Amino acid sequence: MRRVDLHDDEGATLVLVLVFLAVFGVLISLVLGQTDTSLKRTLVTRENEIKVYAADAGIEAGLVNLRNDDTACATSGTLLSTTVSGKAVTVTCQPVSGGLLGARGYALITTSPSDSLATQGGGGGVKKIQGKVFATSIDDAINLTVEGGAVAERRSASTCATNGDLPSGLVVTPSPPYRYSCTPDDWTALDPAPALGTAPALHASPTADRVITTGGSACHVFRPGTYSNGIVFGPRNYLTSGIYYFPTGIVKVQSQDVVAGAPASGDTQINDQAACATDAALAVTNPPLQRIQGTGAKIVLGGSARLLVDSPAGELEVYTRTGGPASEGTAGVSIYRVGTSPPASSPAWVPSTVPLSVPLIQVGTGNTPDLAVHGLIYVPGGFTDFNATNAARAQLVGGIVTGRLLFQSSSGVSGLNISAGSGPGSRRVQLVSVATGNGRPVTSRVVVDVQNDVGRTASVSSWLTDQG
Repeated sequence: MRRVDLHDDEGATLVLVLVFLAVFGVLISLVLGQTDTSLKRTLVTRENEIKVYAADAGIEAGLVNLRNDDTACATSGTLLSTTVSGKAVTVTCQPVSGGLLGARGYALITTSPSDSLATQGGGGGVKKIQGKVFATSIDDAINLTVEGGAVAERRSASTCATNGDLPSGLVVTPSPPYRYSCTPDDWTALDPAPALGTAPALHASPTADRVITTGGSACHVFRPGTYSNGIVFGPRNYLTSGIYYFPTGIVKVQSQDVVAGAPASGDTQINDQAACATDAALAVTNPPLQRIQGTGAKIVLGGSARLLVDSPAGELEVYTRTGGPASEGTAGVSIYRVGTSPPASSPAWVPSTVPLSVPLIQVGTGNTPDLAVHGLIYVPGGFTDFNATNAARAQLVGGIVTGRLLFQSSSGVSGLNISAGSGPGSRRVQLVSVATGNGRPVTSRVVVDVQNDVGRTASVSSWLTDQG
């Protein structure tokens, strides 16, 4: 009989090995699981970081777009779509406050199909436009510098067949980013007509409503209205803020100083002569006249009416029309030509009958006539003859839409200028950049202030990136 040893440890090593393998397997499983999690987390983190970079890059691209295009972000919508590091990026823009100046951000839009933009005068006369320009046609002999904006000419076989058909006397600066191009677009797609609203009440007399004697000469103060019998200016004149409608005749400023309306926010006096009165000057009239609202003036030209600022020493400054009642139509317009289909009104708007061959707006030559207009001039179908001689100032700082523009100056003139607004104003917009890829999208939001200078200086007031 075999004796059994109760203390025999045969097979214990196997048990230990099995235990070790089980424990080691569990540990390996945990380590591998942790490694897998870490690798996945690293990939997710890397993916997220790429999307953050792409979203921020979209914001930077949007800022460049705002600086290079003065019409960008006129309304809410998509500003650009691109791909950054393999991630799709969409940048949208929303106006917050302020607005585009000029003709929807354009300094000049011309509408006539034949030589709608031309210049005359000595090479020493500085003829300059600050801001973006659209011309239905440009004279090949033009002598003009466009600063801080691109120039687009309506495509035609005769003058603008390719982007290489830059007129020899046209300078676009700085280049890059600004350049000359031919475009199939029509001007009507760029700047819809401002609403005209209701014509003001009849002003029975062409003379002033009040004459204030101050200092060496009297100040003639007028109230808004429809001037069917024209207007008779004194040596010094103030048009209180509102709408002035002329259905006939020539509104002539000659050897006289005229200031139209109170300055709007951002308007800075250009001409030598300040207003000789204020809107409050008519508050003392007896009986009281209609209440004066808002700032600035809108001069409306209908029928045979024309505007002439002439030698010797005629001086007119029109401030931006803002803050009036809704019945007035679109704010920000300083001079308006009644078109072929005006809205019904009483008194009635009379469509302009001044042909394109006759200046609708004219700054004469000779002894320093000065014209300064702060708001938009909207006179499509009209001829604007814009002169500056000697030390004269002829400045349109709110932009202009006109049928034809003839830029004239004598040698040595430095005050001839058209711009889409180069004053101290600014506008605020919000840029939103969304980068998509694997996982949740990343969104960057920026609020930016765009200054109303030639370079459209942009400064960021807040920047938030949401990583989902």
